[in-house]
Amino acid sequence: MAGGHEAYVDVPTYTSPLFDVNIAVVGTAESNNPELQTLALREPGEKGNENYRKLFFRENKLVGVVMIGSPKGRKKLVDVVKNQQAFTTAAEREALLTLK
Repeated sequence: MAGGHEAYVDVPTYTSPLFDVNIAVVGTAESNNPELQTLALREPGEKGNENYRKLFFRENKLVGVVMIGSPKGRKKLVDVVKNQQAFTTAAEREALLTLK
């Protein structure tokens, strides 16, 4: 709302179809950052390709995503990063790997 005092939360995103493979990066996706915990999933995709997802967490909150292959669920993951929701159990965090 214009003139209001609500915090603006920006989630940087990058997407590109490179060599017929979709690549998406959301938020803070730094493999060499020791403050971040990661989960990854590789699964069969369409047309013989593979889908790969890597999620980055700080203090049990999703802060970044790398997706290679199918972009299904990307918008939902952007919303999760934006809302800064905490996922306190391993099962909750692992469920995000298959979010569609």
